[in-house]
Amino acid sequence: MSFRPFLIDAFRCAVAAVEAARATERATPSLELGATPVLVLALGKAAPGMARGFCAAHPGPVRGLVVAAEPEPIPPSLDLMIGDHPVPSARSLAAGEALLRAASSARDDETVVALISGGGSALAEALVPGVDLEDLRTQTAALLLSGRPIDDLNAVRTAVSRLKGGGLAAAAGGHRVVTLAISDVIGDRPEVIASGPTVASDASERAMKVVAGVGAIPKAIQTAVGRGAVNARSSGRSFTVVASRHDAAGAAAAHLRSGAWAVSVVAEPISGEAARLAPRLVAAAHPDTATVYSGETTVTVRGSGRGGRNQEAALAAALAIDGNEDAGFLAAGTDGIDGMTDAAGAVVDGGTAAEGRAAGLDPAAMLADNDSGRFFEQVSGRLVTDRTGTNVGDIWIVARR
Repeated sequence: MSFRPFLIDAFRCAVAAVEAARATERATPSLELGATPVLVLALGKAAPGMARGFCAAHPGPVRGLVVAAEPEPIPPSLDLMIGDHPVPSARSLAAGEALLRAASSARDDETVVALISGGGSALAEALVPGVDLEDLRTQTAALLLSGRPIDDLNAVRTAVSRLKGGGLAAAAGGHRVVTLAISDVIGDRPEVIASGPTVASDASERAMKVVAGVGAIPKAIQTAVGRGAVNARSSGRSFTVVASRHDAAGAAAAHLRSGAWAVSVVAEPISGEAARLAPRLVAAAHPDTATVYSGETTVTVRGSGRGGRNQEAALAAALAIDGNEDAGFLAAGTDGIDGMTDAAGAVVDGGTAAEGRAAGLDPAAMLADNDSGRFFEQVSGRLVTDRTGTNVGDIWIVARR
């Protein structure tokens, strides 16, 4: 039997549970700002929604800057700039400098409210002297292809940045800085979400280890990391996570239970190589049970294909359950983006691999070539949501009847 539609509905419930505007609006009263004038500095894939939610809940005057991945409606008192993700661009550098200028413009009567979400590390950047955009782009591409966890990538980013590791909070001088965040990282650690622009962090030691272990890192990056370009900076006085992978996983589980499934939610995050992990989770699935996982895996790119970690996981799972009519698997990013494709991920069952072979494809060879994106362009199961305006990592669901 195919239960793909039910798994897709569960994923959509997961995304709805971490909708940026609602999550931020619910959390804003806890800041106890009263009608204080506020300078908003919003950064990340969820920045526009978070800005809308904050302004809907805050009764006082608000001004500020929103840096996002694409144009979206924002409150009229705020300005919008667009950066690029996952590889930063000149727009990202312009946005980073603008955020620092905005922070430094805080007035005596204003509280600075930072609205931070995943994707912010690439969307805005302000580089230390000696490092240029081409260095940054080369470094980012090398680390993305290496299969390293996001903590490693963000450590190097922080070590060459004037914005990250508390740089944004430092630019606000002595002003009160409070942060609301939507977390896309394992452990919800403030210094890792968007590389911690309002959280003091010295990433130099970890960055040095990462740079030493990855080839193709530009000399300028190595030099900046080696001299400890960024030291610990000021932190904001409070940091609240308003939505995370746990909220999304719980909502997916609730939907599955409504369909009379026995449901298990695994609190431990998924991590590591997507194509290796997915078959193991499928093999461990219990009959008449749906199991919900959350977190973020990686892909070490060795082939010439294209496809993100979730489509790679789905293709690996499709091969593992090939011919099994009672098994299904979904893997998708809550931001609606899977790698360099326009899909969020994919959902498969025991007939997916055979469908691919009938279309003249070799699913095993395409998996080995990291070409899951092209595979799912030609078979059913590709999950396209467009950008969701939020980001709490990935949701995987394994189901067996």
